[in-house]
Amino acid sequence: MAYLSVHPNVVSSLYRLVSSRNSMYKASVHVTLRSSILDPQGKTTHHALENLGFERVERVRIGKFVEMWIDERTQEDAERMAKAACEQLLANPVMEDFEIRVEEE
Repeated sequence: MAYLSVHPNVVSSLYRLVSSRNSMYKASVHVTLRSSILDPQGKTTHHALENLGFERVERVRIGKFVEMWIDERTQEDAERMAKAACEQLLANPVMEDFEIRVEEE
């Protein structure tokens, strides 16, 4: 039987690589129009609901729901990545607000 000799630095590097694996996180993002912004789609939907007999619905606002699966080392890193995605692409900072919930998958 032959044995392979491996330098201790290689073993240490491999151990760090294996023990520092990332986790998968699911980020759920709700993007909504700011309350000061008119929502014509929400108003149209509200009117249609009233016509269908849903008179007790007082107000409707339309938004977006986005799910992202993020491969990161920590939940904090996944939250930072989700926030950056919202600020750079998913939400218009002039008109929209967003809420993020991140949980490990």
